[in-house]
Amino acid sequence: MDAVARRAQVDIELVESLEAHARLSRAQWWHGVWKGQALSPDDYRRHLGNVVLALSRHGGVIIGHGANLILGPEAAFRVRVTGSLSGRAKRVARDQAIDTDSARERVEAQDVQRRDYLRRLFGAGIDDASGYDLVLNADRWTLQPMTEIVLFALRTARGLSRRAVPVRNIP
Repeated sequence: MDAVARRAQVDIELVESLEAHARLSRAQWWHGVWKGQALSPDDYRRHLGNVVLALSRHGGVIIGHGANLILGPEAAFRVRVTGSLSGRAKRVARDQAIDTDSARERVEAQDVQRRDYLRRLFGAGIDDASGYDLVLNADRWTLQPMTEIVLFALRTARGLSRRAVPVRNIP
């Protein structure tokens, strides 16, 4: 978000607002105009795309923000990690030391935000498996096996050796 704000030459708060809602309300937009820093959803999408493309040229992992849609299958190996609502709520409750009901509410709210973000910004659904090269269920796998599966699938997709390679040797 910082890179998008710098690129668009606007306050980070404005970008955070777009990030959270994938569009400005009329009041927020007028506030931006008044400050001389209006950023339309189209401008945000353009700047976000440029930042994601620039980051992808250096390699690495980009999480969220529609990067799988911006980059597409030719430029990225697109992975989605999902799980049941109850499983995700249990993990959030454990990781954030909160009760399961509160965790469930957070997970549901985040699900709505992510779905709305992708739908409004890209006209895409987050659950459309065709937007990913690999989908993993976190109810079934812990982090280490998921990491190994992703690395194996990535190497296979790139036409590299199918033999298991320790994580520490991955460039």
